[in-house]
Amino acid sequence: MIWAYYDESGEYDALGNILNMTVGGCVSAKEKWDDFTIAWTALLKAEGLSDFHMAPFQAWKKPFDFKLADGSRDKERHNRIMNAVLDIMLKHIDAFYGYAAVSAAFPEREKSHEILMDDCICGAVKDAVLRIWTEQEQPIHLVFGKQNHISADMIERYCEFYDYGEAQGRIRSIEHQETSKVPALQAADVLAYELARVQREGRPKRYPWQRLVDGAKKGGKQFSMTWGPIRSKRTILSGCGTAWGGALRE
Repeated sequence: MIWAYYDESGEYDALGNILNMTVGGCVSAKEKWDDFTIAWTALLKAEGLSDFHMAPFQAWKKPFDFKLADGSRDKERHNRIMNAVLDIMLKHIDAFYGYAAVSAAFPEREKSHEILMDDCICGAVKDAVLRIWTEQEQPIHLVFGKQNHISADMIERYCEFYDYGEAQGRIRSIEHQETSKVPALQAADVLAYELARVQREGRPKRYPWQRLVDGAKKGGKQFSMTWGPIRSKRTILSGCGTAWGGALRE
């Protein structure tokens, strides 16, 4: 059976207004997720960590404020953990999907956060039913990280909407779990974080993002980023797929 894990990330301006929102989805068969969990848990245990969260890791916030004896940052340890995380993801995850929306499309700032998340969730569920199922032809189990911005009712509403006709029964189950307790959701968090930061034009490409893209290409894995119904554009970074409104390849 196929399991797809989703988590969200976003970027904000200096005033706290949201600039963009992304949902990262990582997909593999259950057997590969079992091996992934073993490797991820072993890494965290070896580093004395209980879980992995990309935002505080990149900001060097506790418990990721690694220090050397002289009080300076332990960059070697930081980089070692980051590389190990990416290696585990590329070894055990078969496909990486991103769903994004930008606030510029919505003039009402106070509503943009809710609308952007709705857009991303809609894209994720639609993709699971129409594209992931077509590629795998197996029932799909969706697991979403519990977040203030991800409503269980919203997800279930879209799943019910697409559970119709030939697509009926393609989604086997929907779960909502704490990201800190599920290694697969922590991987989705890494992907979502990178997807949120690659959207802005003129920004240098980040190392984790490039490692994931290059590794997916080398391994023949799916790696795509889709902008929701508002923008209707998909960028196929690796693997093959059909774009909603045109495809771009690196």
